[in-house]
Amino acid sequence: PAPSVEVKDSTGAGDVFAGVFCAAWLCEVAPERAAVCATLAASLSTRALGAVGYLPTAAELEAWLQESSIYSQ
Repeated sequence: PAPSVEVKDSTGAGDVFAGVFCAAWLCEVAPERAAVCATLAASLSTRALGAVGYLPTAAELEAWLQESSIYSQ
């Protein structure tokens, strides 16, 4: 599931999902983990205005994943 965030603009969220999923897949991340990372990144990207208003880094995604009990499996 996607985290609950304060959405300001969903423009580009699908592109963020696709980009993160493909990048993770190319790095040989398991598809399930790639989907979780992509969903998280897309959700976080909606917190700012515009298609590239906010793009989370890999370190930020990892920190969210470690802090959230939703993703700890």
